[in-house]
Amino acid sequence: EKVGEIEYVPGGTNQFRFYVDGLKFGMSSTAFYPEASSYDLGVSTKIWRDLYLNRTLKHSGSSARYELTGSDNSTLFGVHSETNANILTVTGSGRVGILTANPAAHFAVAGNAAIQGTYKLYFHDAGGEFIIGDGTDLSLASGNDINLTATADINIPANIGLTFDGGTGDEKIESDTTNIVDALSKIVNKYGKYIADIITLFQLIT
Repeated sequence: EKVGEIEYVPGGTNQFRFYVDGLKFGMSSTAFYPEASSYDLGVSTKIWRDLYLNRTLKHSGSSARYELTGSDNSTLFGVHSETNANILTVTGSGRVGILTANPAAHFAVAGNAAIQGTYKLYFHDAGGEFIIGDGTDLSLASGNDINLTATADINIPANIGLTFDGGTGDEKIESDTTNIVDALSKIVNKYGKYIADIITLFQLIT
């Protein structure tokens, strides 16, 4: 077995083979590679520090994966550029930050976020409550109640109504900055005769 030797492989490929303590490495004009796919780069007690690349970091094989290990307060993975130091940050505590090095939640974005197209933002699971927009209207869907809790006023602009009939406008509360057009008055005007008949019927029964 060759130990500590360099072998030139003729044939116009400019290839060399290195033999170091039984390990075999090959080198061509464009690559440096192991002769077998079972070699590790470093060991748990003797690790490499920084790795500088000018191209793509690739993996191959059905079981290939990237694993990063560190403390809860450390940055396990970060993506940076010359002009932006915080494109993507993954911490040891399971937090992901976009444009922030210190995400305050499991997913934090320090800037505007957009859901493109007509995709939905779910709040429980793929069949639960969601928000969806089509570029014009924003829809909020719930399988049950929608609870709105506020500690101050809820402001609706003038001439914007709150409808109760699916959008036909027959039953709507709306302000013109001076008066409130009450949906109840419209309901009475539209169904007053029937309401009066029902009241009369109850009076006869009692």
